[in-house]
Amino acid sequence: HPESGMAIELPEDPFDKYQFLQQALDGRLGQTVVSHAVLVSLGFNPVPDAVKGEMSYDSCEVDDSRWREFGAVPDFFEGAEAMEYLDTCLQRELEEQNKREEDLDALIEALYGEQALKVAREGGDQEFVRRETCVKWLHFAGGY
Repeated sequence: HPESGMAIELPEDPFDKYQFLQQALDGRLGQTVVSHAVLVSLGFNPVPDAVKGEMSYDSCEVDDSRWREFGAVPDFFEGAEAMEYLDTCLQRELEEQNKREEDLDALIEALYGEQALKVAREGGDQEFVRRETCVKWLHFAGGY
């Protein structure tokens, strides 16, 4: 769940960001870390709660008010609504830059491997699909 865990370090160096995307895609990074990165990229401010040992998020700086409709914190790995809306936001960002989602396939192939990507997509692995959408968002709109 995105609210659990404390003090998640996000990469700042371009090489570290590339590795982060690779590990987010192949599952070496947990769902909590991937969700955290997406939430921060959307403008959610992480607020560590030392008493509970959890991370909560303040949404007051989130530009898109629709994100506040998903409850306290959108969860990109449970349920479909938050992920569907993230995909909608990605499509909108791509359209504004005159890009197509297929333009990101070269990155995804480089991060995951051409054959592994083909197998994951054909296998219909829903967690992979969610991770792929998060990685595309982080790369295209999140500055990774």
